[in-house]
Amino acid sequence: MDVNNFQKGIEQIKDQGFSFLQPIIEMIDHERFGGMTSINILKVLNLAAKSLNKEEIYLELGTYKGLTLIGAMLGNEDKKFIAVDDFSQYGGSEAELLENIHAFFPQGISPNFRFYQLSIEEFFKDCREKDIGMVFFDALHTYKAIMDYFWLVLPHLAESAILIFDDSGTDHKDLPSWVGEVWEATEELLSLFRHLKELAYFDPVMIPGWHLGLRILVWQG
Repeated sequence: MDVNNFQKGIEQIKDQGFSFLQPIIEMIDHERFGGMTSINILKVLNLAAKSLNKEEIYLELGTYKGLTLIGAMLGNEDKKFIAVDDFSQYGGSEAELLENIHAFFPQGISPNFRFYQLSIEEFFKDCREKDIGMVFFDALHTYKAIMDYFWLVLPHLAESAILIFDDSGTDHKDLPSWVGEVWEATEELLSLFRHLKELAYFDPVMIPGWHLGLRILVWQG
């Protein structure tokens, strides 16, 4: 992962945009995805995918109907993507996910993309990847789940990797309680690992446009 490039992009993202994302997203009815993200988050995920080195992998844990995955893939079809979801939380199906991806990529899904309809625990039982440079944590939002997911992904991280935790925020009365659980887990991880640092945090209450919050950590092992 080119962490310097990613960090520079984060610093400029409000001004710089990635204007090609906006009109494409507007072409697809956002409600079909449940409205569970924001354009700003798509920009960050797209930048993360763009900053991956050649052999590194973008991993999405919890992909639902695929909007965040699509946002990351646009313009980055040469990169490697893996998405994992067993659709146990909100329903959905692999067929619906692939249909949505095809709506954005009518020329066909990149051969660099792989989807696994498995629980995250089942996926990592047989995972042999060693170059995961970017992880988007968007599955079960509990303290225990986030801690478990991190321990599962840790042996597979590239030397430098970006870890993005969706729906992560400090204690605000207007946010769901599990947003605070994700925050508590990331705080615990930062205290446990000296190779882990906070790169950015977008507070959903103080800074509108970030859905339920986004916390970005960087691993440099």
